[in-house]
Amino acid sequence: MAAGSDRGRWPGRIRFAFAVISSLHSYLILAYAGSEKAAEDVGYYYAANAAGRLMGILLSGILTQVRWPAACLWGSLPPCC
Repeated sequence: MAAGSDRGRWPGRIRFAFAVISSLHSYLILAYAGSEKAAEDVGYYYAANAAGRLMGILLSGILTQVRWPAACLWGSLPPCC
């Protein structure tokens, strides 16, 4: 890496920008909705999103440990298939 290069700082800047934009997005949704019910619904949305991501991480880890390519392919299919 060349002296004076700031390539190492980009990931941090991107994470910071993403966090600010995400926070602004959530605030604007609640500000325009203007009701307590909307805040509750957004809370459920974020909780369900986090739970889904956790389940996906756990499932992909389990399938990776199995080391079967077919298991990984089957695990990537939606539950409806």
